Amino acid sequence: MSTFKFFSILFLLVALLGSDAFAARSLRVLDAKDYGDDIERFYADCASEPVIVKNVYENHPLFSNLNPSIVEGLLSGIKLQTYKRSDENTGWKLFPVLAEAYFDEMRVGSQKYFILDQPLRGTPLEGQVEAPNVLKEDWLDSLKDAEGNPEFGLKITLSGKGSFTVFHEDGSGEQAWMYLVYGQKKWTIFPPSLRAALFDAQFKRFYDPRMSEAEKARYPFYQYIKDQAWEVTANGGDLILLPPGWVHQVDTSEESFGVGGNLVNGHQIDESVQTAMVERSHALKPDFSLEDLLTEVGLKRAKTPSEQEKLGVLLQQILIWRRSVQDKTTDQPLKL
Repeated sequence: MSTFKFFSILFLLVALLGSDAFAARSLRVLDAKDYGDDIERFYADCASEPVIVKNVYENHPLFSNLNPSIVEGLLSGIKLQTYKRSDENTGWKLFPVLAEAYFDEMRVGSQKYFILDQPLRGTPLEGQVEAPNVLKEDWLDSLKDAEGNPEFGLKITLSGKGSFTVFHEDGSGEQAWMYLVYGQKKWTIFPPSLRAALFDAQFKRFYDPRMSEAEKARYPFYQYIKDQAWEVTANGGDLILLPPGWVHQVDTSEESFGVGGNLVNGHQIDESVQTAMVERSHALKPDFSLEDLLTEVGLKRAKTPSEQEKLGVLLQQILIWRRSVQDKTTDQPLKL
């Protein structure tokens, strides 16, 4: 047994034995009006756990009156980036489809397409929606594609009633947020300490309650943690913020429309680094180089010498870790 596998199992057993603190947890509710632009105090109150935030877009000129008919009209003629189930073995694949086809399918109750990561850019909503004040501090805004456009901009989620998103975590140590404009979604969330019970490292796949019994057998610890999830039902006007590494699945109980995004900043950088290192240990492909982001963006944006010192220590930890973790095939250090 490898050292990494031994400590992974040991860590999981410790988490399971000491996980009563997570049993039957509900998300705390914060009010955006209490914070204004005070990002520091907002993150201090988050305490590195998922939260619901109310009144984020209060009286927003677009969101205040948005409904399914208006959304359909706004997106008319636009080719949407959807996920389409190909078969049981290959799962979901990206598939571009005209908005009209998506809405026609949804009207007849079909779950043929799922729109989860449609960029806001290039739609009529572009320029009308910004990230909430408390989530505007984002190092990912420095990353551009070959055409100079943001790689990590805001995204649209469109979900028909009955839509289901399997357990997953947002990669590369990113925080994740979604503002539900209308509709209803039920979130089931597990903390990073219980991740190992939900992830099959061999097949690089998270637990899915719709799996066959043979597939579920690859997750023997799930039965011990399934009653310890954090659960919340989000309604129109709710924003959910997830720190790095929190595993979640989403059931859509009513037709829903939301806007969200991912971010990395210094307020939860410890959690970002820990999550990214776990993912790299499992040889998962990163969305970006966290090490480069720390060096080229984080250190430059640090507001105080103490923040710079903290980020410098994290960078050293990453370098030490990289030297200790080798790719068994190429005998080369894994890259963040």
